[in-house]
Amino acid sequence: MKRKTSLYECLESRYPADDEGLVLCRAGHQLGNYISARQVKRGQPLECTTCQGCKNFIRMGKPIPAYERGWIK
Repeated sequence: MKRKTSLYECLESRYPADDEGLVLCRAGHQLGNYISARQVKRGQPLECTTCQGCKNFIRMGKPIPAYERGWIK
């Protein structure tokens, strides 16, 4: 099974200035399930349908393992 593209590894994703905002796509794509800063803090998966096969995807490095995501445990 092919691994899904995650916002954790895309340089086009933009974290909001406040903790209640939404994660945005710098390339302008609508993130269908509206990922919030709260989801990032909890380390929840950020694998949007919109991001799968995106032509603007720019990998920022190796995938972040699930156990290293988020900071609220």
